Amino acid sequence: MKRLVLLLFLLALPVPSPAHAAEFEIIEAHQQFSENAVSINPGDTVVFRNADNVTHNILIENAAGAVNDTGLQKPGGVIRETLSAPGDYKAHCGLHPKMVLKISVLAARRVLR
Repeated sequence: MKRLVLLLFLLALPVPSPAHAAEFEIIEAHQQFSENAVSINPGDTVVFRNADNVTHNILIENAAGAVNDTGLQKPGGVIRETLSAPGDYKAHCGLHPKMVLKISVLAARRVLR
């Protein structure tokens, strides 16, 4: 009888639906990012869209100082970076030092508004 009650209890628990990763678009125009900072969930993707008339070079640096160089991004180019590890990151343009974006990857998946 205890097993039956336990089984019924377990079956009644809500089953979480799978979380879907989101994309956050950052526009590069007039040699600046469209946002100064963005908070995302683990597994979300930041999309860098170069709407500028110059080439950019997006570098993404983690808290430990490791840098991911995404390479040269010509006008009209799109770069997608998926960040899975929680923590703070700094995205900046290697060619235009005033272009800086803070990316915070939250520790737990939450609904962002």
